[in-house]
Amino acid sequence: MIVVKVELWPFGDPNQSEEIGRLHIVNDGSGSSPKGNYQVYAGDPESSRFDAKEKAEVKGHIRKKGIWPLLRDAVVALFPSE
Repeated sequence: MIVVKVELWPFGDPNQSEEIGRLHIVNDGSGSSPKGNYQVYAGDPESSRFDAKEKAEVKGHIRKKGIWPLLRDAVVALFPSE
């Protein structure tokens, strides 16, 4: 599982940091060596992935592309353009 924690740092001060969001990217086990399938959950810092406010899937992610395209695809899956 990949967990992305989003923090707010008032005036750039890490000593005043406050977590404002959390994203879970969970491999669902149905992919292959070159491609992965994921369940994506986003919510407030107190929520677990199972009671997250937003849920989506990313299918067929090419693993060799790395984490940043996966993170982009996860956010787009959760919050598609309207």
